[in-house]
Amino acid sequence: MRNTQSILNIPAVENQNRVCCLYRVSTLGQVDKVQDDIPMQRTACREFLEQQGWTLLDEVAEKGISGYKISAKDRDAIQVLQQRALRHEFDILLVFMFDRLGRIESETPFIVEWFVRQGIRVWSVREGEQRFESHVDKLTNYIRFWQAAGESEKTSIRIRTRLGQLAEEGHYHGGTAPYGYESAYLGRLNKQGLPVKDLQRISEEAAIVQLIFKKYANEGMGTHTIGNYLYDMGISCRSGKVFTNTTIRHMLGRITYTGRIKCGEVITEPLPHLRIIEDDLFEKAQELLIARSKAFSENRSVPRLTLGSTLLSGNIYCAHCGGKLVATTNPRKYVLADGTVNVSRIHRYACYNKVRHRALCTGQSGYTAKKIDDVIDQLIRKVLHKCKDMPAEPLVKMRLATKIAESEALQKKARVDMETATAEMSELQEEVFRVIRGESALPQSVLAEMLKVSENKVAEASKRYMDACESIRDVDRMCSDMSKQIGKLQSWSTLYNDAEPAVKKMIASSLISRVTVSKDYSLDIQFNISYEQFFDESEKNIIANLA
Repeated sequence: MRNTQSILNIPAVENQNRVCCLYRVSTLGQVDKVQDDIPMQRTACREFLEQQGWTLLDEVAEKGISGYKISAKDRDAIQVLQQRALRHEFDILLVFMFDRLGRIESETPFIVEWFVRQGIRVWSVREGEQRFESHVDKLTNYIRFWQAAGESEKTSIRIRTRLGQLAEEGHYHGGTAPYGYESAYLGRLNKQGLPVKDLQRISEEAAIVQLIFKKYANEGMGTHTIGNYLYDMGISCRSGKVFTNTTIRHMLGRITYTGRIKCGEVITEPLPHLRIIEDDLFEKAQELLIARSKAFSENRSVPRLTLGSTLLSGNIYCAHCGGKLVATTNPRKYVLADGTVNVSRIHRYACYNKVRHRALCTGQSGYTAKKIDDVIDQLIRKVLHKCKDMPAEPLVKMRLATKIAESEALQKKARVDMETATAEMSELQEEVFRVIRGESALPQSVLAEMLKVSENKVAEASKRYMDACESIRDVDRMCSDMSKQIGKLQSWSTLYNDAEPAVKKMIASSLISRVTVSKDYSLDIQFNISYEQFFDESEKNIIANLA
């Protein structure tokens, strides 16, 4: 039995005071600690039963079992004890505290009552015996369990709240300082008057952080290329090791570099003394991280690699088999009149399925990259020229009105669903008291499961309702996001013509989500929806005609 250990195996004793003890620690992390509280529970239970004059029959320990997350039916220890209770092998179930039996308030009281109905007395060292001799006993004990669960949750909330308060106050809440910072004593004292550490920037490391962000967001370098670049520059991590892809990705996603301290859901306002990266640069990096992630590998809007001479990467496909086209280079040698050998390179987009015979493809094995890239280049120039003088304000207002209407519709539906689910849960809660009074036909286990499902429905509908409300309220952010998209298009319009190949590649793949090529070099070009929304029908016609 996983995570369950029988500590003793003493033959049965013929009396009415045979005791089985149950011990539990909640997480495997607790198990690994020096101060494992199972020995404490065992000592307290043994002393208690000796005082009562009872006979210890067996001890069962659960290690790494959450009383909140794991149901009794999935806990080996509870199942073993129930089987032994049915065989009348013991008389008393003893725990240090009743929460060792579980902390699921809709389930644990029923577990305790089940043992009592089998003739097993259930005792806690701290809380005494659980009795179910009357309806008052039942109600009292159920309320006790629910209150205990509530107090435990309140304790967790208080801890999370205090950490959040530290963050809101701009204070460091511990842990390893991120690259670019160090933890140091800067004069702050805790409530006990003892000095505590805060973050401060390390100038040399901060400069490297800025370099990484600029190379990634502005120059189109991927994490692998940046790692190689830093290695060539002789720049390494604090440990002396090279910057890996994973390390760089984590750095790019760390909001601390904008001067904000994050703890759970709490994020502070920017603290000037901690800022290394400006917000615009950080947001640009986040957009690229999301677009380049594996989760979006089949529908990416930016290339994973910006090296090479081709304009498209990762978003060009064969129209005949649907497979990706990959950039390849074919060298060609020419002998000049003077005998000099000249080598030129022909860049092509090759159908991976066709070349590798991975799937049946009736199309070409490859396409000259220049023919395709010239069309894409002309298209981008045309679109960006159109966007250069785009009237931002009326366009934003129109898109905003549409989004608000959509959010209001979602809000209305979520409100109806929430009201329905809440009414259902109220009926089930009334049924709990009928169960306590012995008036319900529903089994306790069935009622507990129904309550759980109902609570989930309420929570899900409430979340949808709050999300819709937040979307409506957050008009300023939506306006800002749309304005940023337009601003990006307009900045690209002045940047693209004279940009380096890597930057052009970034812009092309940001604008265009998918290009499909057929035998006759006909192209089906799909724009990234975040930009397509700003094109009216005339611009879309230009795109179609040009392609």
